[in-house]
Amino acid sequence: MTTATIALLISLGTSVTALVKIYKRINDSNIIFKNVIYQSISTIVEDAIKYNSTTHDDVERANVLYDYYKILGGDGGCDHLIKKLEMFDVCR
Repeated sequence: MTTATIALLISLGTSVTALVKIYKRINDSNIIFKNVIYQSISTIVEDAIKYNSTTHDDVERANVLYDYYKILGGDGGCDHLIKKLEMFDVCR
């Protein structure tokens, strides 16, 4: 949440307690989203391992998901998955 957003919510009469609850809910949602993204990238990598190659679509999908993971505050947990995926030829 940006400073401007917080200032706007306070000016609208939102209490600090409510702001803390909103922030916690956003943070909890981000954790869930990051876990779903991690699992999705992991599935793409597992398919690449299974077929010993990957597709252009899978690489693009993994990269987009990885970008969102970083935006949500990802701590680098997906880095090893992306590195594994980059080892495979794009040929399916």
